[in-house]
This record gives sequence, C-alpha cells and structure tokens, in this order.
Amino acid sequence: MEPSTSTHSTDSPTEGDASQTIQPNPFLALFGSVEDARVFTESRVGVSQSGYAAGETVPSKEDDACGNPVNQSPSVWEGNFSDTILDSGSGATQSITNTEISRIAEEQLEINSFIQNVFLFTLEANPDATAGDDHPRVSVYLADTAAQLSADGQTWLDWNSLDHALFCRLLLVDPANHVVTLGKVSAYDREECSQPLVLHYLFNCYRHCAEAKRGADSRILDYTSRAERCIVTNALTCLLSAELYGGQRVHEQIVALFVDNHIGPASGALSRFLEDIASAVYDNEDTTTSEVYYPVLDVVAARFRSLQLLDPQLFALVDLISFFTRQPYLVGTLLAYNQPLNPTKGSHYSSTLFGAMLSLSPMPPTSTSPYKYFESPSSLTQEQHRIAESNLWQALSLLNEKMYHIFHALLRSSSELKRLLLTWVGGCLTANKDRAQVWNQETQDRMGLFAPDPFHLNLSAVLLRLCRPVISELNSPKLLRIQPTYSKETLRPPEESDSRCVHMLGLDTESCLTQLQPDQLPPVAPETFNFITEVFFMTHRALQLGFNVVNRRLKMNQELHRMQSVYEDARRQAPETVPGLRRIKENMERLMAKYLCTKAALLEPKVVLLTMEFQTASSIFITNCAVGSSASPQKDLINPDQISQNLSCVPEFFAENVGEFVIFLRRFSESTLESASEAVLQRLMTFFVLFMGNKDCMANPHLRAKMAECLDSMLSHESPGGALPPPTSRREDAFRSLPCSDDVAQSLLRVFVDIEFTGSSAEFEQKFNYRRPMYQILAAMWRQPVHRKSLRLLSLAAEQRMDATSPPLFLRFVNLLINDAIFLLDEALSALTSIREAERERDGGAWSRSPQRAALEANLRGQGQMARIYNIMGNETAHTLAYLTDEIRSILVHPVLVDRVASMLNYFLRALVGPTWANSRSRTTPALSSNRTNSSSIYPASTSTSQVSRTSQSLSFRTGGPTRTICLSGRWPRSTRSRNDRRSWPAIWRVSR
Repeated sequence: MEPSTSTHSTDSPTEGDASQTIQPNPFLALFGSVEDARVFTESRVGVSQSGYAAGETVPSKEDDACGNPVNQSPSVWEGNFSDTILDSGSGATQSITNTEISRIAEEQLEINSFIQNVFLFTLEANPDATAGDDHPRVSVYLADTAAQLSADGQTWLDWNSLDHALFCRLLLVDPANHVVTLGKVSAYDREECSQPLVLHYLFNCYRHCAEAKRGADSRILDYTSRAERCIVTNALTCLLSAELYGGQRVHEQIVALFVDNHIGPASGALSRFLEDIASAVYDNEDTTTSEVYYPVLDVVAARFRSLQLLDPQLFALVDLISFFTRQPYLVGTLLAYNQPLNPTKGSHYSSTLFGAMLSLSPMPPTSTSPYKYFESPSSLTQEQHRIAESNLWQALSLLNEKMYHIFHALLRSSSELKRLLLTWVGGCLTANKDRAQVWNQETQDRMGLFAPDPFHLNLSAVLLRLCRPVISELNSPKLLRIQPTYSKETLRPPEESDSRCVHMLGLDTESCLTQLQPDQLPPVAPETFNFITEVFFMTHRALQLGFNVVNRRLKMNQELHRMQSVYEDARRQAPETVPGLRRIKENMERLMAKYLCTKAALLEPKVVLLTMEFQTASSIFITNCAVGSSASPQKDLINPDQISQNLSCVPEFFAENVGEFVIFLRRFSESTLESASEAVLQRLMTFFVLFMGNKDCMANPHLRAKMAECLDSMLSHESPGGALPPPTSRREDAFRSLPCSDDVAQSLLRVFVDIEFTGSSAEFEQKFNYRRPMYQILAAMWRQPVHRKSLRLLSLAAEQRMDATSPPLFLRFVNLLINDAIFLLDEALSALTSIREAERERDGGAWSRSPQRAALEANLRGQGQMARIYNIMGNETAHTLAYLTDEIRSILVHPVLVDRVASMLNYFLRALVGPTWANSRSRTTPALSSNRTNSSSIYPASTSTSQVSRTSQSLSFRTGGPTRTICLSGRWPRSTRSRNDRRSWPAIWRVSR
C-alpha cells in the first residue's frame, strides 16, 4: 500500500506533523508545550517592521497605556502562517517555521528583557544565574501576575501584560519582601529596586528608559517610547487616585523628587518626566490641571512657610516654581493658585505662595517671630559678623534674582497672564498703601493688617529688576516714555482699567509736588498706559511701603545705645550674675540681633546698586516733569513761569523715596556714594539744589528741608577728629563742578529762610533739626571758592537793597542766624539750670525716698539730652557766624543790623560771665558740650575800634561803651587768660573776663 501521506502533500499538515515541524527549533523551550508554541506562532507571525505584531495597530489616541488598541479589529495577517503551511511542501514548511519562530522568539526575549531591566520586576521566582544582561541582577518577583499569566500559558512579559504588571508592582505594600537577586548586589541597587514610594519608583523607571535611549537603534527607541507612555499614565493615576496606593502622599513625592534630583545627572530626565505628566494631565478630559497640581502647590507653600533664608532646600523649591512657569499647561494654574482670598486685605497677599517666597529674608516673616540670625552678637567677632552678613546677602540676592525670572516669565507668557500678574502686584500695593502711614507702624504688627516688612523689601527688589531696561542708562530715552498722569487715574470698572493698563489704584489721593486747580491739571492720557509707566509707579510705591518703613525702624539704634549705657552703668554697680542685669543683657542682645538682621535686609549690595540707579533715574524724571521733556542737566534755577503742569501729577513720595535712600546711604553705605560716577552724583545734587530752593516746584516746606538734608548727605564733611575731607574726593569734585553751582547758595538760603514758618504746630523746635544739615552745607560751600563767591555776591546784593520793602534774602538769613543764636543760648542755659536743681535734689537724698525715682532719673537724662542738643546747635550757629565774617563784614555793621549784632553779643556776655552764670554750673556740664574744637569764646579786645572787624578769629564791636571782641577759634589770647575757675565753664561757651 502506498503511503497515504503522498495524497496530502499539498494539504495542511496534521497536528502531529506540525509538532514535528516545530520540535527541532531551539526556542521551543520558551513554551509550556508544542501546542502553546504553535498558537503563539500563529498569533505573532505577522510582525511588521515597526515592531507591532499581527492584530496590533499603531498606537493612537484610542490606545491604552502601553500603546495597545482599545478596539482591536481582526487583522489581515490572521491565518497567513497556516495558509503558508498548507500551500507548501514539507521542506518549505520546515524552513519558514524555523525562521519565523526564531525571529519572533528573539523579539519576545528582547521585549521581556527590556521590561525587566526598565521596571525591575520579573515573573521568575528563581531566575537563571546564567541569564547575563538579559535579566536584572535584582528585581521584584510579581507572584500574582506570574500566576495569572501562567494560567493562560504565558511565562514572559510583553506589552499586553505590562500595564497590569506595573499596576500590581505599584500596589505592593512592601516590595522589599519580594526581591529576588542574581548573585551579590549593592545596597543601592536593592534599595532602588524595592522603592516603596510610587512616584519615586516610576521616575526611576523613566530614568532607565532615558539611559536605554543612548546609542539605541529605532527598535529600542520604540520600546522606550511605549514604556514611557505606560509610566506617565500610571503616574497620572497615582496623582488622581492616591488612595489606591496605601495612603501614600504622592503630591509630596513630586516635591521630594524635584528637591532630590533638580541638580545632577538625573535633572534632564526629571524635567522630561514632569513635562510628560503635565501634558498627560492637560490631555485628560476627565480632570483639570488645578485638580492635580493645587495639592502639589499646597505642599510647596507649606514648605516655604517653614523654611529660613539659608535652608539648603530653599532654592530647589524656587526652581520647582520656575519649572511651572516654563510649562504652558501649568503657568496659568500657578498664577490662579496665588490669588488672595480677599484682594482688599494686604496681609492676604503674603499668605499666598508668592507671598511666602517673598517673605524669606534675614528678618522674620512676622513681627512676633524670633530673629534667627546674629544670635548673641556680643560674643561674635567683627569678622564673624561680616561672614554671616555676606552669606545672608548671597542667599537673598539669589532668591530675588530667581523671583524676578519667575515674574518675568509670567509677564512674557501671554497677554492674559501678564494682566493677571500686574493685577496681583497692583492689588497688593493698593491694599497695603496705608502701611506707609507713620501712625500705622505701631499697630500694624499687632493686628496683622498688612503684609510684613520682608515681603515688601523683596517685592521691591523684584520690581527694581524689572525696571533695569529703563534705569541702566543714565539719560535713557525710555524715561521720556513714562506718563506722569498715571497717578491721576481713579477707580474704574475692571474691564476699563485692564484696557488702559491701570492695575494700581490710590495714587489719586496722594499729595503731589505742586497743587493746581482742577481746571489747570494736565489732561489724563486717553490712550493706554505703557508697561514702563506702570512698573515705574509700582516700584516707587513698593519702595515707599518697604524700604522707607523699614529704614525708619532702623532708628532702634538710638534705643540700643541707650540700653547699652544702662547696661554699662548697672554692670559697674553689680556683678553680671544679678538676675536684673542678666535680663538687661538679654534684652540688649535681642535688640542688637534685630538691628543687625534689619540692616542686613536693607544693605544687600545688588539691591543697593539697583536702587541707586532707580533713584537717579527718578530724579531725572521729576526734573523733566518740571521743565518739560528736556533730559539735559539744568544750569539755572527753574523759572516759575516755565514749570510744566506735569509736576502736579508727581506724588510727593517720589521725592521722599529719593531723599530717604540718599540719607540712608550716608548713614550705612557711604562707600556707595563715593564709588558712584561723577555724572550720577551731579544729577542727584542738581535735583536737590533745584527743588529745595523753589517752592513753586515743591510746595511742601518739610520736603524741601529734606532735600537740603539729602544734599548734605551727598557731601564730604570733616571727620570726627576735625580733619577736612580729602581734596580729591569724588563728591567734592562733583559739588565743585555742578552745572547749577552759581545758584546753590541762593537755593540754600531760600530754604533756610522759608523753613522759619512751616505751618506746623511744632515748627519752632523742628526748624533747628532742619537747619543743622544746612549749616553743614554752608561749611562745605565755604571751603570751595566758587560757592564762597556766590555767598559774597548775595551779601553785596543785599547791601544794595537794605531799605527795600521786601528784605533781601541774605539780610533775612543773617537776621535768623542772630535769632537762633540768642534762642539756643537761652534754652541751653535754662536746661543747665534745671539739671543743676535736679542734681541737687538727687544728691540730697530726696530721690532715694521717692517711689518715682526711675521717672526722675529718666527725666534728668532727657534734660541732659536737650541741653546737649541746644549746645550743639548753638555751636553750629556761632561757627557759621565765625567763618562768614572771614570775608563778609560790611553788612554786619550796616545801620540796619549793627544794633542787632551788638545786642546779641551783649546778651552773650551778660549770660556767660554775669552773676547768673553760676546757676547753670553742674557736674554734667562738660559732658553736654559739643566735640567741635571751634568753641565760642568772648573776651575784651586789647584795643578799641570804631567798627566791626574780623582779626584772627575774633569779631570786635563797640556800642557806646568799651569795645568787645567775640572769639570763635577756641584759642585764648595770652593777655586774656585768667586763672579763675575757667575749667568749670561749659566748653561750648568758654568765657574770659
């Protein structure tokens, strides 16, 4: 009989024939049986070159996490392998079967190995030690997944099973209990494999994908792409359904991931990982970005509120916020999250995320918080103080620079986000505008009405950086684009305010430099205000609310000096172990730490330089508003007929900001003034000169007096030892060559005279505080020939108009000098008399029995301070008369003035050497004198003269009696040195008989 097989040569082989065909293939060992291999081969034979098997489609929006089709239709490749066998002979069948099975099995081995090495889990409880690189050295055994797949005849991992296997891995409570290893592994590898935190584990898998891409071919790149999609989808599931993962705080894990990996080799993979998650959230129609990322921002905000400026994690968290600004899907969410609960309450802005970031400073975020830096300052050396201050400045500068980049990125993102950010800043400054009131500064800290000091200082630093394009050039043409009528904008509907780019209100209620009638005001710009204008006005408001307020708090150094004096007095009387003395020292240490932290917050070098540029630009802007659009330095005083109406739109606090900063530099950073260019110094000096003497440009006399104080702060003065400033001083050179140098004297004398009547109830005593810096300016002018000549010319002009209805300026000036000299001497002697009486009562024992002894002691110290002030001011006045009479003499003997001068000097003689002088002598009298060497002395002239003359350093006069001479040098002529009790006389009014 013929073999029946010959009749079936063209038909499909039987099951036994197929098994015999497959059995010789070496990859058969991968399968549980020959039948499993045959079924698998038939399902996988149609492998496309893109790596997708028959029955699979290219991943699309309908694909699942691993790229598998959700609705898979029958493939055109199904049945091809069987048809090939049916149509072929036994030889052809053997060849095709081995080739396809080998290729498919190799691919499956590669996919299985890739998944294991990326995700570090396996279906093998006892992996083969000879597997080599195809199997990770350490992995987590997924027992449940292995059992489920093996029930279907599968013992390997593929794309269809990956999503389920990864989900099971994430649900493991303690993966460390399921770790299997091949040989010896490091602790780091074991810890990475058994990572229990779901997002940390997913990021490690993502990082493994990134490593697999290096130098990989297109096939491996396709594998990594499919794995990354699966990772990101599961990460999104973690964020949306954290309760599935054993209560893990997945939002905190995102923050921790960024803090740990934002710098280093994994930073690039981390950025792409977070970007892919953000993109997946945006594409997910079932959720919103705020639902996913608000909890993350809650964690970040809480971290910021608990951090200090020098915390190592600080800048990692700031970089995380910067990451949000770089993602188009997240930047709107970030800005929406920072909206305050109540936009009309200032303190609510500091409660936002941005507020928490801006509140980081050497100063604590609230007034009730302790000062963390410069603890026990008395135990630290000067070098330690310098290092601590430098570290704080470095961190503060970096924080402000990063905050600037965050704000700048938001402004550039879109017009809508720009509007929202400007609304946030403008609303914050509007809600906190009452913070600038002096009466508020005592209550605001207790009641929490406004944002704290560090918030406003750092916001100012950010806004200053936004102004850099305008202020970096000295005479920038961009200054001319600032629209002064912005300050006259009133409350409008939100839509209209947004369209006009007006996001800060409240400026219309501020006092301006000049006051005009409503019909005289310049018309408000009908067009939209530009960005430069709005940021410029916002920066000035921020400086008013931040720098000016904190600068006034620095006056605590007076309290600190008083406390140090009390401590030193108490220490001399009792040992330091006494509890009361210990408490005084602790209070002094706390106050010193507060002072040092506050000073460090104000003196950050970058901010100081930016503020210097900004205030210089502001002085140019205000001057341009007074004279029009000219940006050139003024050479003459401003003509009242040429004053522009725009000056009525400039708030007074603009000029106050300029002045406060210059005075601050004189006290704490004089090197900044000395290192400034001569052009910058001259622009500031010109501004002060032009406005302090022109009430048509600056109606407020107190503000004009501050301009004089500012000019004094910019000049070089005598050192405490009496040495003159170096002739090469840059400030001296700038003052000498001012474009308006011919008008400095006239401007100074005008404000000196006008300040006599300010309209204030305390004007009489207040004027002496205003005039003290003016005396310093006069002394500086007298050292320079160009300004001395101006004073002489004013004196000569006054002599020509002595009988005029309106007294000339110099005559009024000299008359006020005489009045002040008489008043100050009288007040000083009265204070000394009161001190003498109080000392007599104290020494008699009356205070020791009084329950008000502490109040009496405090009153005595106050009287001593007042006597010292009167003595100092009296000495300044007498010293001014002394050097003026060097060259200006004739006006003093003019009939209009000579009797006034003689009466003044007679009063000095009677008060200082008469019978009432003994009532003014006390033990504290020498301590109340001035340190100036040019002490005033009065003694008889050795010769008579018929006119007032200046010889040596004395002024001789005769008024119907013996000639008298006032000596202002502090040196005693030999012929008049008396052996009487000269030592007991006040050093400021040493008198010879």
